[in-house]
Amino acid sequence: MPFLHWERSLACWHSAKLIQHAQEINTTTSKPSLKDVKALECSAEEKLLLCNTVKGSSSHKRRTLDQYHFPTLDTSTRDTDQTAQRYARKHSGPQWQSQRMLMVDQLWLWVLDDHTVLTCFPPVWRQATKDPSDVCEAILRYLGDYEKRRWIRNVEELAYCIVDRCASNVLDSALMPDQSFDFLEMYRRAIGDIMNQQSLHFEKLLVPMEPTGDEDTNPFQATAEFRLLDEAKDIFDELHVIQDITKVQARVLQALGDTSRGYQKTDSTSTKSTIDKVQAKRIAYFLAERPAAFHSVVDDLVEKAAIAGRAVLEILDLKQKQANIFEARSATKMARESEKSNETIMLFTIITIIFLPLSTIISIFGMSAREIDGIRIGIAFAYICKFTRRNKPSLCGG
Repeated sequence: MPFLHWERSLACWHSAKLIQHAQEINTTTSKPSLKDVKALECSAEEKLLLCNTVKGSSSHKRRTLDQYHFPTLDTSTRDTDQTAQRYARKHSGPQWQSQRMLMVDQLWLWVLDDHTVLTCFPPVWRQATKDPSDVCEAILRYLGDYEKRRWIRNVEELAYCIVDRCASNVLDSALMPDQSFDFLEMYRRAIGDIMNQQSLHFEKLLVPMEPTGDEDTNPFQATAEFRLLDEAKDIFDELHVIQDITKVQARVLQALGDTSRGYQKTDSTSTKSTIDKVQAKRIAYFLAERPAAFHSVVDDLVEKAAIAGRAVLEILDLKQKQANIFEARSATKMARESEKSNETIMLFTIITIIFLPLSTIISIFGMSAREIDGIRIGIAFAYICKFTRRNKPSLCGG
């Protein structure tokens, strides 16, 4: 059964590089001897990966959300930009220094007989101090409490306890040691921040805008909105993966409950003497009601993330429409200015063609001399008019 856990970003990168190195050096399926394993100067987790990871073989390692959802793709770039990591980068404090990221772990559990349950839980990679969110330690603390332990009377109920603790990991905020482990709250605040940014961008649309030459200050530049949309899509995709995990968990718990009911039917007499109505309600709560409540919480977050994404898309659409309106207004303004320019050119042409020759003639009449080079002005004008008629173009070509 898949369940959610966490890992530090640097530790996740280190383990991925170690697995890649192990696949490159282990070209055969033969395993090294115990003596060679002990000689390795590394931690127990590193020895386990180096000695059991072979190229071409599948390993059930802890995976990121994107690795779980896209098992055949290279998600190294997406894995470095989870919502939890972005949230940690925005906050200060010792609890936020080691950026945590959500991981998908796997629960393997076998009921061997009436007294034995076999399971295992990998710890957080290279955790120096005791991990307060460790699943195995949490189960041991639960079993150490007498008031809780007295409700576990057989291996089946112990299996219910283990499965419930894994299924509720990360999803139940009451199990988290502090707010730096409350991943669902990080998603809530990240969605709220997107909605707040969307409101600020909408308020900017209400202010009259004029385009500028600088792309950074241009009000019609939509880079900020696209980044906001990308973040909203990342949140939606991650929550969608968590939603799929809760669905798988619900199916596993339902199958576990069906197996338990089948076992009870085969031994109805012992069932009546060992499982009372209160215990039956507790089992129904752990196997059905509690998973349904977690699934409902995740569904609500998925819906809010979708609403946030649509809100950002609406801002982009309104901004595009506003840009189109401004372009249409600018085109109308340019057309009017072009029309005025054409009128000015026409007026200048008329003045140049008609009034300029008239001004020349008027200047001649304004001369005080009676003769030009010994010729009377009347005779000069007669020669001018005769020359003009002689050189006048004819429509017949004559």
